[in-house]
Amino acid sequence: PHPCARNRENGRRAQRQTSRFRRGQCWTMATATPSPCSAQWHQQPIECVFPASRTSHSAVLINDTMVVFGGHGQLVPQEGRYDGGEGQTRQYGNTNDICMINLSNFKAEWLQPAPQVTARNRIGHSAVNVEGDMYVFGGWSGKKEKYLNFGFLFDMKSQQLMTENSTERASPPGRRDHTLTVVGSKMYLFGGWDCVTSFNDLWSLSFKAGWVWSRVNSFGNIPGPRRGHTATVIGTKIYVFGGIYGYTRFFDDVYCLDTKTMEWSIPDAKGDPPSPRAWHTAVNIEGTPYILIFGGSGGRDDFANDLHIFDTDTNSWSKIHAGGVPPSARCSHTAVTRGNQVYIFGGLAWTDGQLKPTSDLFILSITQNGAPKSSLDDVQVESVQKVKNSEDIGDEKDGSVWISGWLSTRHLRKDTVKAAYFKLTEGDGSGDSGASIRQLDCEVSAVVRLD
Repeated sequence: PHPCARNRENGRRAQRQTSRFRRGQCWTMATATPSPCSAQWHQQPIECVFPASRTSHSAVLINDTMVVFGGHGQLVPQEGRYDGGEGQTRQYGNTNDICMINLSNFKAEWLQPAPQVTARNRIGHSAVNVEGDMYVFGGWSGKKEKYLNFGFLFDMKSQQLMTENSTERASPPGRRDHTLTVVGSKMYLFGGWDCVTSFNDLWSLSFKAGWVWSRVNSFGNIPGPRRGHTATVIGTKIYVFGGIYGYTRFFDDVYCLDTKTMEWSIPDAKGDPPSPRAWHTAVNIEGTPYILIFGGSGGRDDFANDLHIFDTDTNSWSKIHAGGVPPSARCSHTAVTRGNQVYIFGGLAWTDGQLKPTSDLFILSITQNGAPKSSLDDVQVESVQKVKNSEDIGDEKDGSVWISGWLSTRHLRKDTVKAAYFKLTEGDGSGDSGASIRQLDCEVSAVVRLD
């Protein structure tokens, strides 16, 4: 269950009082900062045989595809279909499946891992786009393994899973509700918790020089321990907003990490900030200094669906009053940006008097005030990308690992730094290796060619 559902304080939260006045010779009301953007909501149906609900999942944008992994929600039936007929029961639990939503034609495909694949069911994990592939780290797997301190890489081209070797090197302690960000060739992990300890440690990983985690000795105004916060990259800086400590102390503060100097600072923010919250989303509007905040929770009875923008150039907050019908108030959803559009998927929301995961997809089209309208508002390009299950891989000899029908070249070349820390998930002992994340009807054999 989501931590909000376990909050015994019934929505009571320790909220820092936000000043809306200036002190001078007299008290005067502060003027609200006008929003630099306008926006319009649109709910987008997904063409899929199984639109499963999700919360506490992860999502990244790779090319024109929103890749969703794991979370707590409706389990994908083994036969790959759920008819939802009368008398059918929807079963919920922690998942390890992948959904790929094509944002050009909004067709979705659910991939259920084969039984021998070791992608753990998990919630509260984080994911990033690493050179066109999806990297997932951490999360809570269940009562047996609990908090995970390793990840895996999902190769988009081959749709192959590669698990991470965490026994021969240092790695962050297991946790959930942390953040992952990528700046240049480095990945940064911050915060999270393991039910006992709330973290405010900072870790980095250089995925082009050894794929090794290391603890970062940062300084300055370091954020306090927290989880359920967001971290957004603007240039070489990472902006952390909100989160929760314990069960009732929610934050509305902003911290900035300069990755060149590893110094934390607190921007002198102006305007009207969002209310204290956690499990919201924060994304950078492409080509702008703006960070868009949506949704989140400040307690069991305090769910939000409002929109706020933080301008990192002026350190000012403003609120967006978007047109259209917005998503219901929710938390633990995901958001990705593509052009001037933000895509919101899933999350935890009140439905019929109960907290339930959702499966809806909403699009927020953003227009900068005074800027021309983007072509993405009106044009939807028909996707021509197809997944080839049995593509001929030819006879090239380049030191790649070859799998009949499946090819994973970039991350498995002999000279790559990732080869030492990732491996194709092994079979069940029957002699088949390199099992795909797909449930294949035919037998898959692997041949390693290093000549």
